[in-house]
Amino acid sequence: MGGCYLDLLVEVLRLTQRRRVRNPIPFRSVTEISQRYGFHPNTVRAWVHRDGLRCYRKGSGGKILIREDYLLTFLDKFYGPE
Repeated sequence: MGGCYLDLLVEVLRLTQRRRVRNPIPFRSVTEISQRYGFHPNTVRAWVHRDGLRCYRKGSGGKILIREDYLLTFLDKFYGPE
């Protein structure tokens, strides 16, 4: 009986120690996007606020992070293929 308990405890510890899987899709900041594609940072912010580009906010300052796949879809839609 003690062996079953120990096996269960080992399994619980193994499951709780798993590392979180990282998202394979990179996120880009407003600065990264503006430098990479040659737009002003305020233009990128306007895409988020006015044109509906999906984003995530990080931290208490609300730093804008945009998934690269959302950005590429947006740019294809409004600016044509890259």
